[in-house]
Amino acid sequence: MTKILTEIKVGRNSLLKYEKFIKADLRKKILAESEGLKGVSVVHINSTACGGGVAELLQSQIPLERGLGIDSHWVVINGDKEDMFFTITKKIHNLLQGEKGTLTENEKKLYLRHNKRAFPELKKILKKIKPDIVVIHDPQPLPLVGAIPRGIKVVFRLHIDISAPNARALNFIKPFITEFNRIVVSNPLYRPEWFPKEKTDIIYPAIDPLLPKNKILSRAAVRQLAKKYGINPDDKIVSQVSRFDPWKDPVGVIKAFNIARKKIAGLKLILIGSVADDDPESKEIYAEVKDFSNGDPDILLITKKDNTLVNVIQSASGAVLQKSLREGFGLTVTEAMWKGKAVIGGDTIGIASQIEDGKNGFLVSSIKRAGEAIIKLVGNPKLAKKMGAAARKTVQEKFLTPAMVLEHLKLYSKLLK
Repeated sequence: MTKILTEIKVGRNSLLKYEKFIKADLRKKILAESEGLKGVSVVHINSTACGGGVAELLQSQIPLERGLGIDSHWVVINGDKEDMFFTITKKIHNLLQGEKGTLTENEKKLYLRHNKRAFPELKKILKKIKPDIVVIHDPQPLPLVGAIPRGIKVVFRLHIDISAPNARALNFIKPFITEFNRIVVSNPLYRPEWFPKEKTDIIYPAIDPLLPKNKILSRAAVRQLAKKYGINPDDKIVSQVSRFDPWKDPVGVIKAFNIARKKIAGLKLILIGSVADDDPESKEIYAEVKDFSNGDPDILLITKKDNTLVNVIQSASGAVLQKSLREGFGLTVTEAMWKGKAVIGGDTIGIASQIEDGKNGFLVSSIKRAGEAIIKLVGNPKLAKKMGAAARKTVQEKFLTPAMVLEHLKLYSKLLK
């Protein structure tokens, strides 16, 4: 029988590698906090090892925790042969972000049954690792909390925006959430009103400056690599890096681009996004976007998973968009800001945590405003450079991996007191 849970092999990373990116004060705080956690065992459980924001967070967070002396592990819940599990969990995701509709009784049954089938595997894993803390990320593996023995502290890490949820969907998962010792969200507005405030932690996601995707490239390197990937570095480029998802509004991005190119001759749009393993809907959205773009030679659609290509596209762009309608946080916003780009972001709670409108980027709530913001940035390189410098400073101060890890260390200490 196919395994439902997979343990991901994870190495160690040293805090020393981040020294040039962080202040000495932050380094001291991390080392002091980790001192009392040596040998503490933590298991993180999520739904995919690649292709999504949560996977990217864990790929950097867990090795750094291990390098600090914490015995951190990573477990992934797999889908089923028919792929119904991830179809249902994507529906749950959409409902929790406010989409209208309801889960059918059969969908609820399949979701719960798939998780319950993983109970024996999880118990076996936990018996081997003997963790002090288990962190479950997002709704996909949420019911696994029922298989975790008492005595192990459990944390629910919610990465999505549930500020205005579908009430029925939230009510469906409520019994599982109430089993946790604590929940972690990316914004105070994401805390369910019935979950105790004193048991809720706010931790911002972060990007890893060591990853190829976030390496700062010289202008010459951007030109060279752009040509290698078949992109003309002399073009006036705007881009959005996102999975193909209705909440990312890729069709709205194309409409905004159409407004902007009436004023800026030669403007090109690049939409690059992964089709994630835990998101069957992304294939349908990609097909819709392709149909809407109708073979326009000035619009390039890419589904290739290539972090260097993502870096090149963001670095070569005169303006970067993240025109989300809902966004738990938006790591692609952070990535572009780190590269000194003023991002045009949807005016959502998660993106507004990063962008100060008019200072280090623009917050937009309409296609027209997005189009106008493209014109402002691409048409005024000096303004784009000034705002981009402010954007990079924001990320350096708040949204790099070590800062996020420090907050997790504080959480672990709190749980074990």
